[in-house]
Amino acid sequence: RRLVKMDLGALSQLMGKVSEDGGKKIVETAELKSSFVDPKAIAGRGIMGLVHKEAEDVESLQREISFLASEEVGKRRAALGRISLLVRNEDTPLIVLDKVWKELSIELIKLMADPVERIRDMALRCLLSFLDKVTSVSSVLPIIIPCMVYRVATYPPEEGSEEIRLLLVLILGRLVALCPKVVGQYIDAIHSILHACLQDSHPAVRKEACSIVVSLCSCQKDSMKMVVRYEETRAGPEPRYRYGELIDSLKSTLRHKHSSVRKVAVTALGALLLVGDKNMPLMEDLVAWQLPNVIPVWQFFSGGVWEEGKLVKPEEREPRHNFLALLAGDASAKVRENFICVLIDWMTRLNDRWDHESRLLPYLLNGLCDPCPPLRTATFEAMERLGETHENEKDNSERDKQELRDFLEYGHKTPSEQNARERWRSCKHEPPFTRRPRLGARMVVRNNFRRLCPTLVRELNDWQPKTRSQAAQLLYYLVLYTEYWVTNDVRAMVDSFSKCCFRSLAEMEEGDPEARLLLRQILLCARTVGEFIDPSVYMPLLLPTVRGETDLDVHRRCAAIEILRAMCEGCSSSWLVPHVSVMIAALDCSSISESRDPRLSSQLVRCTQQLAESCGEKLEEEARRQMTQIVVSVQVKAWTFGEKQVSDFPASSEELDRYARDWRSVQHSCHLALRAIGSTACCSVSSLLADHFACFLESLMPGLKRAGSLHELALLEVLYRQMDVEDVSQQTLELLLAEILGLVQFSSSSSSSSSFLLECIIFVNFVVQDPSLPFPPNLFRQLFLSLLRVALWAGRNSSARREEEGEDVEQDDERKKKAADAQAQRAVLCQTALEAAYLASAGEQAEALFEEETMKVVSETVCAMMEEENAKSRELACYLVQNVVLATKNHLDKLEFNEGMSEELLLRFDDSADAVRTASLLAMECLLENRKISDGNEQRRLDTIKKKISETLEDPQVSEEMSEICRRLLHVCE
Repeated sequence: RRLVKMDLGALSQLMGKVSEDGGKKIVETAELKSSFVDPKAIAGRGIMGLVHKEAEDVESLQREISFLASEEVGKRRAALGRISLLVRNEDTPLIVLDKVWKELSIELIKLMADPVERIRDMALRCLLSFLDKVTSVSSVLPIIIPCMVYRVATYPPEEGSEEIRLLLVLILGRLVALCPKVVGQYIDAIHSILHACLQDSHPAVRKEACSIVVSLCSCQKDSMKMVVRYEETRAGPEPRYRYGELIDSLKSTLRHKHSSVRKVAVTALGALLLVGDKNMPLMEDLVAWQLPNVIPVWQFFSGGVWEEGKLVKPEEREPRHNFLALLAGDASAKVRENFICVLIDWMTRLNDRWDHESRLLPYLLNGLCDPCPPLRTATFEAMERLGETHENEKDNSERDKQELRDFLEYGHKTPSEQNARERWRSCKHEPPFTRRPRLGARMVVRNNFRRLCPTLVRELNDWQPKTRSQAAQLLYYLVLYTEYWVTNDVRAMVDSFSKCCFRSLAEMEEGDPEARLLLRQILLCARTVGEFIDPSVYMPLLLPTVRGETDLDVHRRCAAIEILRAMCEGCSSSWLVPHVSVMIAALDCSSISESRDPRLSSQLVRCTQQLAESCGEKLEEEARRQMTQIVVSVQVKAWTFGEKQVSDFPASSEELDRYARDWRSVQHSCHLALRAIGSTACCSVSSLLADHFACFLESLMPGLKRAGSLHELALLEVLYRQMDVEDVSQQTLELLLAEILGLVQFSSSSSSSSSFLLECIIFVNFVVQDPSLPFPPNLFRQLFLSLLRVALWAGRNSSARREEEGEDVEQDDERKKKAADAQAQRAVLCQTALEAAYLASAGEQAEALFEEETMKVVSETVCAMMEEENAKSRELACYLVQNVVLATKNHLDKLEFNEGMSEELLLRFDDSADAVRTASLLAMECLLENRKISDGNEQRRLDTIKKKISETLEDPQVSEEMSEICRRLLHVCE
């Protein structure tokens, strides 16, 4: 082979030219991002000849050694370049590399202290390349380790370049990996290097140092447990171990600003703590724990305290941090995930894990509240792993051992355990609780619940919303693990739930958006508690407040009812049914029924609805009747406040939006509650109310009469509007009409206000709109007569009032306004009563209405209404005449209108309102079609009618409809 002869300068120039031309051939390593020249692009010379000869070339090696020791920077750099090309060349045999390594390793190590930074960089890269390929490196440890200590482990560091410090740490990592058993002899020096690297400003240096720590913990466990010093304490000298010192050095890295550095530091922390046998002091230091009744001496002296021969002031002391809390709440999901893995390793592999279980468990459970769903799932699986370890633990307490034996051999058969299994099958819980946790995990949480519960219960009412929300969420998961063992702490929990709910409800009214989310979490937690405990436990805690025995504040009572509703939502029907009667009695107390606050009524109805939904078909008939009565009484209350619409209507999808807004939302809640109650009997709301109609009248009417006639009317209307025609029996209808008739007669004969009488007539109008209803003839006739008398009474009063106003000219404005309002109200009452009478006379049973007495009242009423100022009343009077004629056409020999009826209709032909003229023409047409001409007066009346019709047809402004009616009427007359 021919070798190209070049001097060092030419070779260096060629290397630069090839490097510039071959930019696309640059290879970047993941660790150093360094570039090198492809050796195939350069003709070999000197040491490069070993690649081709594959034999020893002592002369070339000696030449390179002399170049490396040269005082000229160019020669040293060129030699390092050739060595780098040789090592990186894939064709270089390993035997050649071993030979070159043995000859040049010492020289390369010497260059670690070269004054030129570029030379140090190239030398360390060459060392790294050699360490990647050679295996016999233990011989250089006595030289390279002290050099690294000198370059790195000094303060300030002798090596000022961050990149070169990174190369030094990488070399140390290679040495530890290649000589895991030998590096123990230099553990003190390595400790010094790692201590300095863990404080380095370069993130990559810290990451590599953490990796070396992990390697040392696995290969030099005994060396890591060695005592490095003794510290004087009040209890005497205490040993400080090497892994503990490294944990102290690692603390600043745990708080590094780069998440990738924190992630590796967490792994190193986990490996270091697994080395020790008794880690209590280190664990207490990591969580910044101190005895609650001990105050450090230095806190009493603001000027400082002398320690170890120097004055240390308070501001000079390094603050203590709870590093586990910082890691549990880290902003990076990867750091939190790594921390969860480290925690579960500690809790399952530490020799003294029993001592740290109560301290570490909160940080592990905190992962269940993580905003990242995969981390919540990972935490749940970690808890399952912890539960498996607990089940196999030999040092369990006797109670746990006995419970495990019973579970494995016989299975739990207690009522509480059976209920818990049924609840886990029936209820859905938030992820990751898609299945019931294993027994060991439940036992671990149960054993520590008494320590955690008081703190969480106290934080439910913290002044910060975020703290309250996190406490509620964590308490929810703890209850899922503890299940029925939470009974011992239910008093404190229910009290805290009520206070937090009270506060959230008050904040919701102020428009706080976070209050709604917190309330939902509290109710979810209360529902979960209700799944596993008997209602007899929490009923004595809530029912006194519900009844108003302990507090009359609306918000507190609403909170108590809402918590009761949530706990009943989670309770099984078999446990809830025996206590329903007691709950209903508490909800039906007078202080709630007499309250005028829609918030309390809303919560009452929602709680009743939840009781019905939770009991289902197991609900007894008497309880169903009482619950229906409660809901109907609330509907009556809402009716009296103006909300008469009781049918279903679209509302907000947010369940909590129905709380305490207005009576309209209360009506909607009542409708939903009635549907829930009806579903327990597999019937509709209409059937439910129709079946208990008489019972409701008997039980509710006496109390409503004491409250006023308006409440009686409200009860009748609420019941009737929600019943279908198919479900209304004859007996029910008779009861309804009897009550309506009594109200109308009482109102018209007493000093009741016109507004109440108007409400009665409006309801009657609604009832008689369906002519197909089988009304009892006698009651229906009396009702019809009452309507006519009301219309006549209202019309006469309205006319009398107008005459009084005409006489009394000197009234003030206020009296005039009141008089005008009263007159308008009576006019509306007259029109409404007349409209109801017209509708009643248009039904199938109208023929039975018109007896001799009825006809006299009809004639008197119609004649009076024809003279009314209100055009609508005159129009209705005409139509009423038409209905009477049609209903009595087969009985003209018994029932006849007097001459005043025909005269009034003739007068209406010239009415100012076209609608009245049309109605009068139709009524006259119907009258003439069904009457016979009996005498000369009748003939003269017909002539008058013809004359009026002719005048009407000659009017150019008459409508087409009226013209058609006039032509028909003229034909009838002829």
